[in-house]
Amino acid sequence: QEEIAEKKQFEDNVRRVFEEMNADGGDSITLQEFEQHMDDESVSAYFKSLKLDVGDTKQLFTLLDHDNTGSVNAEEFLNGCQRLKGESRAL
Repeated sequence: QEEIAEKKQFEDNVRRVFEEMNADGGDSITLQEFEQHMDDESVSAYFKSLKLDVGDTKQLFTLLDHDNTGSVNAEEFLNGCQRLKGESRAL
């Protein structure tokens, strides 16, 4: 029960961060949008909470851009954050 609640909270947080980054309201975020929002304290704090180095935004974006299209949609963003969160715990 608690694990389900934590997962939902995580997903809600990821979607909120994605919506903050998605300045134009489109289906996906670009590297430019991603880089602009990494200066935002709440966004960088979120990635730091996942124990991810936000110093190299291009590399982080590349890890999230699973299909290598140069943009990240909400599903890629969520799946990427879940994957990276799991990897950061494994280290």
